[in-house]
Amino acid sequence: MGTMRPYELPILSYNDCWKLFKQRAFGANEEELPELVDIGKEIVKKCGGVPLAIIALGSLLCSERDVQQWLNINKSKLLSLQ
Repeated sequence: MGTMRPYELPILSYNDCWKLFKQRAFGANEEELPELVDIGKEIVKKCGGVPLAIIALGSLLCSERDVQQWLNINKSKLLSLQ
């Protein structure tokens, strides 16, 4: 029995990241509030193209429409981890 070399997944482009985040955070029929969109785009930039981080944060924010909560996530030191 042998081992296989790991397959390195590339990071996602910003546009793909934003689509994924938007899908999770706003859903299909949800209104996109402009102030949340601006904060969401900043969050996506800080995720560095990592799909798991984007999915987790988008899912976390999907039921939250309070601007302050989104700002708290954006300012979190969690996003600065390597």
